[in-house]
Amino acid sequence: MSIMDMEPSEVRMIRESTVRPNIRYSVIAYDGEVETLRQVIDGKLAQYPAEDRIIVYCYRIKDMHSYASEIGGAVFYSGVGEIERKREIIGMLTEGEERLFWSTSTLGEGIDASTIRVVIHVGGINKLDDFGQQSGRAGRDGVTASESIVL
Repeated sequence: MSIMDMEPSEVRMIRESTVRPNIRYSVIAYDGEVETLRQVIDGKLAQYPAEDRIIVYCYRIKDMHSYASEIGGAVFYSGVGEIERKREIIGMLTEGEERLFWSTSTLGEGIDASTIRVVIHVGGINKLDDFGQQSGRAGRDGVTASESIVL
């Protein structure tokens, strides 16, 4: 701060620690089969209350569509539609009946929904920064146990 000729009182923190003690991180061996993914998702849907949501992040749009058509859920990515459709899907994270969401890295930074309880990464993680942003979508209420799972 002295290099910038600023007092500590003039500095405003815009980034906090990525350490989230309410999130349990785990890695599950994944054989690439849709049925294995379905079992993990079904187990988490049964484990958490009906108002809680799951986001599954996929590296490729093609995979995301394939999984969503097999398992169900709403998809979100940059080409999902106009801004109105995107707002509708984001609104579903806090309201509505849908509990399962599929996305690419598009649904990451800036999403602050306390209803997201589980984040699953399938098909690889592109960047560590993305992983931090995406896994941090879970447990935004800071209280309830939440999970980030890498398959």
